Amino acid sequence: MSIQTIKYPAIEHHDDWIKKMAKEFSATIHDNSFELPKNIGKGKCMQYYPCEWLTVSYFKISLNRGIDFQRVGMPNSPYIPIVFYLVDAQQVVDNVKYRVGAHNPNGIFMPSTDIDSKWLIPANKWITNLTLAFKREWLIEQIPDSNSYVHQLLSNNESFYIFESISPKLLSIINEIENEIASCKQLSKVSIYNNTFQLFTQFTKQLNNREKQQTRSNITSADVKTLFEIRALILDNITDMPSIETLANTAAMSSSKLQKTFKQLFGKSITQFALREKMRLAKTMLKTGNFSVSDVAYKLEYSNVSHFAKAFNNCYKINPGAYIESIV
Repeated sequence: MSIQTIKYPAIEHHDDWIKKMAKEFSATIHDNSFELPKNIGKGKCMQYYPCEWLTVSYFKISLNRGIDFQRVGMPNSPYIPIVFYLVDAQQVVDNVKYRVGAHNPNGIFMPSTDIDSKWLIPANKWITNLTLAFKREWLIEQIPDSNSYVHQLLSNNESFYIFESISPKLLSIINEIENEIASCKQLSKVSIYNNTFQLFTQFTKQLNNREKQQTRSNITSADVKTLFEIRALILDNITDMPSIETLANTAAMSSSKLQKTFKQLFGKSITQFALREKMRLAKTMLKTGNFSVSDVAYKLEYSNVSHFAKAFNNCYKINPGAYIESIV
């Protein structure tokens, strides 16, 4: 089956994207969202409007045939997109192919409004994407430091596109947003808006820290790719993390090099990173209301509930039982 091409311009109005997608998929918009027709595939596309300067687009879809999404730049568009690629895919910019995804160095894509780009969505594969589109002029006015990376990037008139990794903190916020979208609870939209602002704020902080990050001149691009694969392996096995020796063998590095470069790239040691992510998972499980403290401790492979409670308290400065009571 041939690949379909969908061309869409950089947005000029906040609801341009969802209107264009609904038209291309022959779908009807209800409450700023639409389901894919069965002859097209499965899944849903939706938009949220937390405020007049920010638009949130989200979709989780599986298509019956592959689609080549082609974004056509529009120099006068007021909106800059921040695209969070949550599954592995291929992005093409200036005829250069990039691997993108949540566990890839190129997890986030932010282009100036005049940049063309392509994104290939394969058939019969669930694809999830979250995009924040913000008004460029609004953000420039809100940044007091004219020497900051973000201010300089947005205030000059040059074309640009940047890739950034999805840090564990960003990924945690995105997971919260996805959980709220899936829950369809009465107050979920309020939580989505709150988490969206957190995501936007955290991303701009991460972007501004580019100039402040420790030099990585001794880490090759191949090392970076390997370290992201190790990070993904840890996250996939967070309840029963492989040993440092096993991870080092997988990375084809010495244990000392793996630990040194991992901390240099991600800001935490492997042990610190794994513990933090395990506690994030614990917090998410407790928040659902479907698990007791002992349930979570058991599922996270703690042999003693008190050991789990101590780890949780060290991370969040509240014991897990009190945390459950605080969210009821």
